[in-house]
Amino acid sequence: MARTYNTTHLAYNPNTSNAAHRPLWALAYARFLLEDKPDAASNYPAGSLQDEEIDVFLEGTRVQDKASEGGDDTYYYFPHRAVARIIRSRPSFADSYGFSGYRQTNRNASEIANAIVSANRWIDEKIRSTTNDRVGSQSLEVVL
Repeated sequence: MARTYNTTHLAYNPNTSNAAHRPLWALAYARFLLEDKPDAASNYPAGSLQDEEIDVFLEGTRVQDKASEGGDDTYYYFPHRAVARIIRSRPSFADSYGFSGYRQTNRNASEIANAIVSANRWIDEKIRSTTNDRVGSQSLEVVL
């Protein structure tokens, strides 16, 4: 298991023709959104996820531009959607906690997740335009 964060991967375009760059960009962007990146001394924050843990969510949200539907079987990643799912599923994103009379209230995890998805719709738009609307149109988020 590993933790990697390479800022040069953030420069990759999510639509790049180099399929090998897409998962690297997606992982870097997911860590960026999660603020799960190392400090100047290369120490990751407490509760930091392993690359493989993030990859599970990235793989679960990627979509294939299927040849049977006019595409080229390319996979596209939606790291903002993966991060939203991580935030909603992790108990460490508590709404509030208290200790010895001190109480802190944080933003609701669903609010944070929805804000991330909303602020990163540009990814959906780029992929949608690249694939002539075959991929990326699934932007409806259902929150229960």
